Amino acid sequence: MLIPDAEQAHIPLEKLEKYLLSDSHPVGKAKSVFFRGLGFSVDNIEEFEGAIREIILQEAIQKTLPTFYGTKYIVDGILKGKSQLSCLVRTVWIREEDGHPRLVTVYPKVGMRKERSA
Repeated sequence: MLIPDAEQAHIPLEKLEKYLLSDSHPVGKAKSVFFRGLGFSVDNIEEFEGAIREIILQEAIQKTLPTFYGTKYIVDGILKGKSQLSCLVRTVWIREEDGHPRLVTVYPKVGMRKERSA
């Protein structure tokens, strides 16, 4: 089952730019190194956003967690990078009451791999 209202999911550009792709964020900088290894940067942030959006639109919920702030959803999927690199990642979303899903974080589940040609 997909996250309810997945097509309306909000992926804040600030979350991508100032956290996941930031070289200076105390927590995000480790993730930044990883995502840059897949070929993503602030220079192609729209491609990064699109690759994350593909996951929420195509992959089933792994886990649902009710929280004080709303329902948190865990969705795993393959993040397709540039140069034929990809990686299994975990995406975390929250859907606040009467709201659409919003990206909380993304992190790798396993190391990068090269895509096989068809």
